[in-house]
Amino acid sequence: MSQPEMVIGQRGPRSERIESMRTSADAVAPPKEGRPGTHYVSAYRRYRIQVTSPADVLDPATGRIVRGRPIVAQFEDWNYWNDAKDPGVKRLTDEALQSNPRCGLQSDFWLASEQKEKAQAKRLADARRTLHALPPEVLAEFVAELSLGQDADHKLPTPPAK
Repeated sequence: MSQPEMVIGQRGPRSERIESMRTSADAVAPPKEGRPGTHYVSAYRRYRIQVTSPADVLDPATGRIVRGRPIVAQFEDWNYWNDAKDPGVKRLTDEALQSNPRCGLQSDFWLASEQKEKAQAKRLADARRTLHALPPEVLAEFVAELSLGQDADHKLPTPPAK
């Protein structure tokens, strides 16, 4: 069977494009834990916040212009780690980002620790709601399984004979 002729510049069917977008979004690796610095997450894949905007300065001794380098927070794949080597730059960036009115859950960007705390609180609330919905006898059986046993050690099954 021959393939249909591909016309350059034409898009594929919408359903195929949406499915490919979903699979590419799912393929993004989760951020690595244990990376040093303050971890921020953005609602946008690439987001940039300029923290400082220093002016260019004319050096009176040499007559040369010294370019001011701005401090910038650049989110890549929805994540930004403030792991600046200079503690003053790190502190300044954290203060500027956390005092930004666009910082916070359900906003443009937020602290990853806040997101984890909220998710953990939701999991605990869901677990409580599930336990309250169980019949009393099932709940008592569940609690009995969690309680300490009388044995000093675990009893392991005997290995099968060879």
